[in-house]
Amino acid sequence: MKIVTLGEIMIRLQPYDHLRFVQTDTLQYTYGGGEANVAVSLANYGADVAFVTKLPAHAIGQAGVNALRRYGVDTSKITRGGDRVGIYFNEKGASQRGSVCIYDRAHSAIQEASTADFDWDSIFEGVDWFHFTGITPALGPNVVDICREACKAAKAKGVKILVFPELTLTGCSCFDLIAHRVILDGAKAALAKVIAATDGTDMLVFVGLPYAAGSRIYSCAAAICDGELLGLVPRENVDGSHFQSYDDDEALDVTVGEYDSFLSSDVLFEHASMPDLKVAVELGADMDAVTSPALRHALSGATVIAQMASFPETVTSTDEAELNLRYESKKLRCGIVMAAPGKGESTTENVYSGLCMVAENGVILASDEKENSLAVSEIDIEHMINLRRAKGGFDVCDYPHYVCPWGGELEDTALTRTYQKHPHLPEKAEDLPTYCERMLDIQVSGLVKRMTYAGLDHCVVGISGGVDSTLTVMICAEAVKRMGLPSTNVVACTLPSAGIVLDCLNCNSNGRGVQEVSGRVATRGVRCHRQGAPVTAIAFP
Repeated sequence: MKIVTLGEIMIRLQPYDHLRFVQTDTLQYTYGGGEANVAVSLANYGADVAFVTKLPAHAIGQAGVNALRRYGVDTSKITRGGDRVGIYFNEKGASQRGSVCIYDRAHSAIQEASTADFDWDSIFEGVDWFHFTGITPALGPNVVDICREACKAAKAKGVKILVFPELTLTGCSCFDLIAHRVILDGAKAALAKVIAATDGTDMLVFVGLPYAAGSRIYSCAAAICDGELLGLVPRENVDGSHFQSYDDDEALDVTVGEYDSFLSSDVLFEHASMPDLKVAVELGADMDAVTSPALRHALSGATVIAQMASFPETVTSTDEAELNLRYESKKLRCGIVMAAPGKGESTTENVYSGLCMVAENGVILASDEKENSLAVSEIDIEHMINLRRAKGGFDVCDYPHYVCPWGGELEDTALTRTYQKHPHLPEKAEDLPTYCERMLDIQVSGLVKRMTYAGLDHCVVGISGGVDSTLTVMICAEAVKRMGLPSTNVVACTLPSAGIVLDCLNCNSNGRGVQEVSGRVATRGVRCHRQGAPVTAIAFP
């Protein structure tokens, strides 16, 4: 496999021996960068990998090229030019003290590069895999093409709701740099290009970016459809972050380039041709809040929740995310589309997996976790509405929301999901015995309680010869056993002859009237776990 990675390689300056910046006058000088690190790792595993970037032609730029060559990375596709190499200062954490990373990358060669600097036909000749990262779109005006390509791929699959992670356009690992004017302006410029790229696309797209209003910075989800910015939805739970919450009941007017819109925490994006398809969004820490915004949105009519996550990868993160989605979608009778940050994020503090999931009413419909992951499925909106009608309590007016229309005419959808053939039985055959035992135990426990309170010691069962009455005999037999009574205390009655009950009990009889029968309680296709127990059968001629 031939691999190409695209990104920025920078000078890394770091104090020795976990010292702090103010404790040393000597810094270790190396090179690093998210995409460059991926290229070196792949080369160490023996992969055929090339790194694409732009570096100055002077000695500092050449040292960066040499640093990659040392590990066997193909540097022949690196363009030379520009004036400077980006720098980042890294202070390694110790014990409870966290690491600190300060970037100085403005006006670097790759930031000021243009598409004309690269011969893409030559670069991609014979290439099997192309890797880039989420922070790249904010580096310069041209690299936002990553989001455009994602929109094109989603459109080709017939996707109607496309969800990216929190802070899509800058990366969620910018930390204190998120308030830097270069990042904020770059994110707005990138958003304007993504909006333009969706022109003519009947798809609701959520991308994340930081948005500054005066001295306040919000982590927002930008809702986009058909070349229009529908609105910005800010994150609500911001403790421990660099962001502020938006608590005003009135929407805030916002402008991104030539696009005018509004910012509000309570927005439902309602499909024009399918009014029951109402989409709301929550970001980052909102997903883990004791009372999450999703609850408020669902009670107000949202049938799909777009979750723009920002959690890192841990050994349990995938299982925890699945548990959360199953629980939330079941409790709220809704669909959930979740996207977490990808592997291209900075690994200074954490590692990210790119987990994507689609859930509906407690079931995970689709899941993907890899480079450039994409989980696609269909959510049954009518089923969600029927569940809510049966449950009650939804579509209340306690939480006013702005309603923003989107979408065009309805289209036929080719299903990629599956529906359970027997919805009231376990999907896995090995789970069926436990399921049946629990089902019988519920009925036996109820019968024992009633007989005990009523002071009864016999059961009289009407036998039809079908499955229902046979199960009833099984339940009665187990009930009297638990009560310490003999099985002869189960009395079975049938009309018009003994033939039906004898067939049902799978035993032989030579006459009519009351007979003592020893056999197993069974019927066609059903086997009782009690064998050799005597059962009293009564038949009327």
